[in-house]
Amino acid sequence: MNNCDSCAEQVCKTAPHRVFFNWDIIHKCNYHCDYCPFTVKGWEKYDSPDVIPPLEDLVRAWERMRALYGACHIMISGGEPSIYKDFPRLLGAISKWHTLEIITNLSFDPDPIIGLVPPTGIRFASSLHTQFTSAKDFLARARKLKKAGMEVFTNFVAYPPLLKDAAELKAAFKDEGIPFFILPFIGTYDGRVFPRDYSEAERAAYDDALKSKDDAANISRDLLNWRTGDNAPVVVPGRDAPVRSEHAAPPPERDVVCRMGQMYAKIYPDGKTQRCCGFVGDTLPPEHHSNLGNIFKDPGFKLHEAPVRCTKTPCPCERCMLVGSEEKWESRWKINLIKP
Repeated sequence: MNNCDSCAEQVCKTAPHRVFFNWDIIHKCNYHCDYCPFTVKGWEKYDSPDVIPPLEDLVRAWERMRALYGACHIMISGGEPSIYKDFPRLLGAISKWHTLEIITNLSFDPDPIIGLVPPTGIRFASSLHTQFTSAKDFLARARKLKKAGMEVFTNFVAYPPLLKDAAELKAAFKDEGIPFFILPFIGTYDGRVFPRDYSEAERAAYDDALKSKDDAANISRDLLNWRTGDNAPVVVPGRDAPVRSEHAAPPPERDVVCRMGQMYAKIYPDGKTQRCCGFVGDTLPPEHHSNLGNIFKDPGFKLHEAPVRCTKTPCPCERCMLVGSEEKWESRWKINLIKP
C-alpha cells in the first residue's frame, strides 16, 4: 500500500506528513573513531547491549506503531546498528510496516539483507571512517547495495586531520552516483573547539570539497553555516547538551511550539523515548514534556496528540519542527521511499 489510506488522518494532514522515529538500537560499535563523542566520553559509560528488549518485544511495538500512525519512517542508529545480534531478522520483520533508514559505518556484508527487505523501502545513511576502512572497500559495499536497488548516501566528518582528503573522496563518490555529505566536526581538537575554530587552511579545504553545486554540497554548506552562525550551539565531548560558544551573541528570547514529540521521537536502546532530536540529557525543563515513556515496555505508549511548547535556547536540533515555520524545515523531512 503506497498511500495514506490506512494512516491516521492527523498524520497525513500534518507536516512532515508521517511520523519519524530515531532509534539508537545499540550503544556499542566496532569502530572507535577519534572524533566520535561516544569514544571521547567512553563507550563503557553508555548503555550495555543487555538493556535491549527481546526481538519479539521490539517487533510487537513496531507493529503497534503501524496501527496507531500508519507507515512511519524509522532511522536506526547506534553505535553501529549492524552489530545488533538480530539485525537482519529485525529489518526483515519491521520493513513490512515501515520505511527504514540505517545510519551505519557500512562495515557489514550486505548480502544477508539483500532480498530480505523491500529495496524501495530502505536507505542507508552510510558514514565513511577512513581510520578503519579504505574508501575502496567501503565503495564496494555501497555499490552492492545500490546495485540491489537500495538508496545509499555517504556522510564524512570534517575532522581536521582528514580534511585534506575530502575533495578527492567527494569526487570519487560523485563518480559512483552516491551523494557525499560533509558534516562539521563537533568537539575539541588541538586545543580548539569545532566547528567554530577551523583554521583558514582547514576552511579552505572544506570549501574546496563543497565547490560543486549538487544537493549534497548545498546541504553540507547550509549545515556548516548553521553550526558556525552567531547563535549556533557548540557540543563539547563529555557533555550531554549543547553549550554556548563564548563568541556567540546572547540567544534571543524563544517561546515557540514544536511538533517534536508529536511527529518525531528519539528512542534509546532500552526503549526510553524522548521528544527532541537534539542532545537532551537531563537539561530540559519539565514543561518540555521530554520523557514520553518507554515505547517497548509501556503497552499504552503514544506520542503527543498536539505540538508542545519549547523554550530551549539555543535550539539543539538542526531540524526542529516549529509550527508556523514549515517552509524552513519541511523539505528536510521528505522521504522518497515507498511505504509498505
